[in-house]
Amino acid sequence: MDRILLGAIYTCGHNKDPNVLNVPPSSTNARHSILRAEILETVSSLKPGKSTGIDNITGEMIQAGGEATIDMLLLICNKILQTGVWPKPWTQSLVITLPKKGNLKLCQNYHTISLISHPSKVMLKVFLNRFKPEAE
Repeated sequence: MDRILLGAIYTCGHNKDPNVLNVPPSSTNARHSILRAEILETVSSLKPGKSTGIDNITGEMIQAGGEATIDMLLLICNKILQTGVWPKPWTQSLVITLPKKGNLKLCQNYHTISLISHPSKVMLKVFLNRFKPEAE
């Protein structure tokens, strides 16, 4: 059943960019490249049970993907770091309104949440972990 679910997610009709994995050769910025250990640490820290973003990829799916998923995330994240261009699904959020208590006819009795892509969360967490010591 998991294979059917995964197949349905990856064939759902999103425009796929075949160039996303074409990474230019490393430049002199190789010492600033994202390390596999950083990706591995971030993926293992993803919390279970969180809602998916626009791409329908859960944190559990990334963790269950094993070494192949870590390697692909490493490749994509280093390409983002080198080029400064994020994949379009990683930049989109799913905005959901949730009702608060009170009269639901009033807009002030709702609050919104933004659900972002889990692969994007991995990249953002790597950046956060790198910048946190500098900020402190």
